[in-house]
Amino acid sequence: MASAGGGAAGEGEWLKVAELRAAVQAQDPGAKEVDNLTLRRFLRARDHNVDKAAAMLLKYLKWRREVAPEGFVPEERVRRELAQDKACMGGVDRSGRPILVAFAARHYSADRDLAELRVSQYRVCLVVKKFRC
Repeated sequence: MASAGGGAAGEGEWLKVAELRAAVQAQDPGAKEVDNLTLRRFLRARDHNVDKAAAMLLKYLKWRREVAPEGFVPEERVRRELAQDKACMGGVDRSGRPILVAFAARHYSADRDLAELRVSQYRVCLVVKKFRC
């Protein structure tokens, strides 16, 4: 299996990725859509502890379904935030990954209506809109 980014993965790491996939899919069949590189990222974040990585990934998948049930956050839910141009694309890095530049000075927390906006929804919408992921 080829690796992309984050350093080369050995055969042992890919075996742990397969173990993580099996553990997560046993609890959440919807996890079959998660690619191996994402699984590897969660595995590495928990020092290759499959149980901890599985718990972390399951929490993430639950959060993602709550924030973006259709797989994305519709622009109309965060239109005001998007109109303030708080972020833009900054090109790509040496590896070809997109760079998102955020302008913190354009963020005025007192000017927003928290009932209208959940910050996590804005972030998900921004990432999907800018990176098309």
